[in-house]
Amino acid sequence: KVHSQGSQRLLEDGENIDDCVNMILVGETASAFSLMVIASENKAKDGFTDVTYSEDPDDDEPLLCKLVSGSNVFAIDFLPLTNFADDLVLPKVGKNIVVLLFYNVPEVEETPGGSCTATYISDFETRMAEIRHAAKAENRPYVALLAFDCVVQQKLELDDFLRRQDQAAKSAEVDVFWANASDTRTVKEYLETICMKARKWKPKPENVQTQKSSSCCSVL
Repeated sequence: KVHSQGSQRLLEDGENIDDCVNMILVGETASAFSLMVIASENKAKDGFTDVTYSEDPDDDEPLLCKLVSGSNVFAIDFLPLTNFADDLVLPKVGKNIVVLLFYNVPEVEETPGGSCTATYISDFETRMAEIRHAAKAENRPYVALLAFDCVVQQKLELDDFLRRQDQAAKSAEVDVFWANASDTRTVKEYLETICMKARKWKPKPENVQTQKSSSCCSVL
């Protein structure tokens, strides 16, 4: 479920914010990841300052945190997208970032002939198709794959997924971040890097298929 943009409230309240970020997290563990970041006992010393959040990921309250990174202050509105049937919604206000989140994914097979990794990749591929068919170039989000604690086979499968995306887009579409740990400090560093790279990133019109019909990728 995609929440409203709570980060805008910080600006209205006079908070010192450099960027308001809508971070759409794709993956079954996206809600748990969001709550882990926000509710971590170590958030203050590791650079996180919680502003407001709901303990229920299905509530209408935003999953919001303020990330302090040196002189940069980001208001991150976490928008977990955990249900395969949910539409990918790109808010109009703020910087849109889509993170394909590979977090706490077990190695064991989920079903005979299939794996948890394959399930995640199937979801990622659907979301990438939605993004590629966005109606306007300016609506395209910055996209990153953030993968934690991958074993060799999982990394091979994710590499195959990335190669398919490169072929579909005719150029690299996804920035990739391989994390060997998932402690709070490591997570903070990767989120900081993603926010900084997204700030400088501009969509490439040649990678967008313009169409007059309505897009499967909705815009609020």
